[in-house]
Amino acid sequence: MYRSDMLKKKLIANGASLVGFADLGSMDDRPFNNYPFAISIAVALDPEIVLQIAEGPTVQYCGEYERVNLVLNKIADYTVELIHSLGYTASTLSATDRKYVEGAFLTSIFSHKKAATISGLGWIGKNDLLITKEFGSAVRFNTVFTNMPLFTGKPIQRSFCGNCHACAKACPANAPFGVLWNTGISREELLDIHTCYSQAKELSEEIGVEPIICGICIAACPWTKKYIKTACN
Repeated sequence: MYRSDMLKKKLIANGASLVGFADLGSMDDRPFNNYPFAISIAVALDPEIVLQIAEGPTVQYCGEYERVNLVLNKIADYTVELIHSLGYTASTLSATDRKYVEGAFLTSIFSHKKAATISGLGWIGKNDLLITKEFGSAVRFNTVFTNMPLFTGKPIQRSFCGNCHACAKACPANAPFGVLWNTGISREELLDIHTCYSQAKELSEEIGVEPIICGICIAACPWTKKYIKTACN
């Protein structure tokens, strides 16, 4: 437990907004079979920038998206080095992993959202994004895998979105189906990923940015709005 508390304090001091610890021991599809534990690292997006994307992504949002990814990767590398210094081993993936599963559409080898839900940081919204009570879905994640024993959190296995359909109503492509998430549901049951990607690609091209981004559903989420209201007042 001491190691978990120490790690959390150090990672937050180095820029993390949230830190959670997950027990992946029973998971068959974890990317590193010799690492039964995962550290879920979250960094929140700038609330003032998120406030501006209700109608679509901006160049400023693109810059914030890339900035947060760099911060996440830096924190993850620091975490790996710290764990090694304690006599254990660890590995990490990049915050935005472009290594997709062959034959699958935009499916990465591991979902950072999965580690976040198992560690108790949040749940999957109707827009298929991770939602936290602290930052809504205006947050990005990275994961560090390790063999260092950790005091793990209680997994979140159901949605807290209730009857809210704000993200589905805000999406110009009608990609979310408005379905409540649980651990047994697939991405394809939550939203039309092909339509979501096509809409994001079109919006990104309109503002001349390379990453495929949108963010409309992020800004629409009531949990995100609560974060923005608290942070900007």
